[in-house]
This record gives sequence, structure tokens and C-alpha cells, in this order.
Amino acid sequence: MVNTEYVTDTKGTAIRVDDVLAVAKSLAPADRLRLIERLWDSLPPETWPAPNMDDHAAATRQLMDGNVNWSEPVPWPVVQRMIAESVRRSRPKVYSAPRRFDLATIFIVTVAYSMMFAGMSVFGLPAGVSLSVAGFITVVGLGQAMLFRGEKPRLASAVVGLVTFSLGVLGFWIVGGRRMYGANTIVFSSIATVIGGALYGYLAGACVGAVFMLADFLRRSMRFAFGRRTATVEQGPSDG
Repeated sequence: MVNTEYVTDTKGTAIRVDDVLAVAKSLAPADRLRLIERLWDSLPPETWPAPNMDDHAAATRQLMDGNVNWSEPVPWPVVQRMIAESVRRSRPKVYSAPRRFDLATIFIVTVAYSMMFAGMSVFGLPAGVSLSVAGFITVVGLGQAMLFRGEKPRLASAVVGLVTFSLGVLGFWIVGGRRMYGANTIVFSSIATVIGGALYGYLAGACVGAVFMLADFLRRSMRFAFGRRTATVEQGPSDG
């Protein structure tokens, strides 16, 4: 079994991967990019991964977006953007509430809220409960977009769910509770509130992510259909 915790240099000395990574992370962003450039240049061409069709299409799109002349060398800022985009694409995508909305997203969100209220109405839930559930999910979605710069939607969902649920239970105790509770009841309820709030927030965040995953699917489908239609119009009828 290969030990992935260590790497071996040209002299055969074993070095911890975490130590090398810690030194690299301590550098400034510009220095990290220069280090990436040097490391990439040090690799022999035969070790480079063969690009697939998706990589070629993405690189072509980014080069065109950068207004690059194919007869000239590619500017380093464009290469930096391509590297960052490749790293981002290599990570599994986690869907969450974005900070910007397009037409497809607004349409899917509207349909999702309509279906949610219709489902709660079928089960006969009171209006106050339906509004509370919808409000809780909305707050969790806003937390995904605002907290941690939108980079940690799962953690943001759990944190917002914990805080929102805890405040709701506390408000119920203050407004609705008219009798004294024992110490054991308070401790048990507090623990259940914290765990339940984080769990409910995570589940609400998963629902929000599913909605925006559908929005992304719809967006891609629209682009694919529009692209095929545009290609057909540009090609024109065949002469056959």
C-alpha cells in the first residue's frame, strides 16, 4: 500500500506532505501562484495529464473570454484564471444559495415555494406553522449566501439553523411558558435545541441546495437547447 502521507525527494529522503503544504500555505497568494508556475514548469511534458474534450472546451472559452489573440503568447493573468477555474472544477460541486439570481433561479425558487406551501396545505398545517417553516428555510438560504463568503454552505446551514431554532425556542419559553421549569428539563431541552437546530438547519440547507441544483440543471438545459437552435439557424437548410 502506498503511503500518501510522505513524499520522497530526488535524494531518497522522505518528507511529510503536511509539512510541505504548511510551508506553501504560509506564503502570500502571489508567491503561491509563482510556486505553482515553477512546479508546473519543472514537470516533464510526458507527465502532463492528457486534456479531455471538456478541458479543451473550457480552456478555449476562457481564452476567448480573455480576448486573447491565438497568434500571441497567452498572458499570465489568463493562465492564472484558467488554473483557478481548473482547481474549482476538480472539486465536487456543492449547491447552495448564490448571491446573484438569474431568471432560471428565480423561476425554480418560485415553483419550489409554491409546491412547499401546497404540500403543507394538503397536510392541513396551520398558516403560522407553514410561515415558520418557510421563514426558517429562507433564513438558512440567506445564511448560505452571506456567511463564510458563500464557501461553506453546509456549515453555514448548521450555524444558522442552530441560532434561529434556539431563538425560536427561547421566544416560546419567554412568551408561552408561564410556569417554572426544573434544572434537568432546562438542560435537556437546551441540548435538544442545539442538536435539533443544527440538524434542522442542515436539512433545510440540503433542501435549498436541491432547489438550486434543479435551477442549475434548468439553466444548462436552456443553454444546450438554445445552442442547438442557434447552430441549426446558422447552418441553414441543407441543399439535399
